[in-house]
Amino acid sequence: RFGRIVHLPPPVAPSSSKPRAMEAGSWESGGTASVLPAEREKATFDVERLVHFLDGGKEFTLKRRWIQGAHDKALKPYDGPFSSALEVKLHGEAERGALVEESMKHFMEVHWPHLQRGYQPKGQDMTFMSNAKFGQTGPLSLHYGVFMSSLRSNCSDEQKSWWLPVANRLGMIGCYAQTELGHGSNVRGLQTTARFEPRAGPQGDGEWVLDTPTLQSMKWWSTGLYSATHAMVYAQLHLPNEARSRGVHVFLVPMRGPDLKPLPGVEMGDIGLKLGDNDATIGYLRLRGVRVPRRHLLEKLQ
Repeated sequence: RFGRIVHLPPPVAPSSSKPRAMEAGSWESGGTASVLPAEREKATFDVERLVHFLDGGKEFTLKRRWIQGAHDKALKPYDGPFSSALEVKLHGEAERGALVEESMKHFMEVHWPHLQRGYQPKGQDMTFMSNAKFGQTGPLSLHYGVFMSSLRSNCSDEQKSWWLPVANRLGMIGCYAQTELGHGSNVRGLQTTARFEPRAGPQGDGEWVLDTPTLQSMKWWSTGLYSATHAMVYAQLHLPNEARSRGVHVFLVPMRGPDLKPLPGVEMGDIGLKLGDNDATIGYLRLRGVRVPRRHLLEKLQ
């Protein structure tokens, strides 16, 4: 009547070992700095073996530490009240443009030599990179993360041959434009549209016309958007003479021309200061009759 009876284990007898005395509080310390090191000394297992297990193996631990070391070396030498130069940026009131510029410079110092030799992230590499630069998101993080992952997972083999080498060399810089001002996790409710015109385009083989027809359909909160040249845009696909949508599909949409100015029909901007990560540009995107070639619809699942 009153539910299942739960049998609790007997109480554990208190440890006979005396607790370690805490240091006195001071201007620099709350008096508990010795507690965590003391607990670590009590470990009954090999800490390094546990690290290897959590990383997925010794070889992954070595790679993670190598990636972390590359980020640490790119930071300027620092001697001050905070634990690192990175913490100074988090606590300081640096000017926004300077933060973005420095973060971009840091990214290139770490990654450019490896990109030049053809390095491509795989396995846990992106996870290790994200952890290494925690607190310094930067405008290129989403390019090598979600944008290039989307290219690899949604493009046909032919499309991959066109775009992946270019993106890997930063010949284009991408972002991920799914979330809308009125639609976050409700992907099926997205209002951005992509309408197909069969005989349009220079070759007469068809074009997609993309629009964000309402205020709610504005692409919103896209990391790196304002500093990107291309966007992975999620939109409702409409075919000629059909009233209903064929569902949400993914399109590669150029946003800037060779002069890096927005292309006709593209309105984009930065949404402004945030509580953190102000070295990353977080943007919005509105499209009005923006045309892309027929094969800019990502084709793997078509």
